[in-house]
Amino acid sequence: MIRKGKITDLIDLQKIMKSSLGFWQYSENDMIELIKHLNITETFINDAIIYVEENEGKIEGFFGIIPYDDLNEAKFYINPSNIKTGIGKRLWHHVIQDLEKMELDYITIIIDGNAIGFYEKLGFIKIGEQPSKLNNVNNESYTPIMRYYLKK
Repeated sequence: MIRKGKITDLIDLQKIMKSSLGFWQYSENDMIELIKHLNITETFINDAIIYVEENEGKIEGFFGIIPYDDLNEAKFYINPSNIKTGIGKRLWHHVIQDLEKMELDYITIIIDGNAIGFYEKLGFIKIGEQPSKLNNVNNESYTPIMRYYLKK
């Protein structure tokens, strides 16, 4: 079942984020830096369009984005045991429906380079890169910037 995310989901969302990042086998130090940098807060949940997929009372993944920021760090995390099961596409479908109602031309997000193929399948295009705030993560010094055009 997909539903809107809420403040009471905060701890579960943080756990999903940590386990999802762990899928990419970052070093322990990199994980600490990523978790600090990508922290999910009550403010984020209040300000974001956020959907969770829940199965038998357990959150399996979520997608959250603050649509009015010029450059977003979208929070899109799936429980590793559910990666490639369609949860990501289902969550995106709900988020995109809300975004399309907002009369935005596009959204621009910063993503983990490991996920570029997934975002391209959703219809995002790479428009550039920016220096990584976490230069030691996977030895990547640049982070992809992706754009999704809402008005085609």
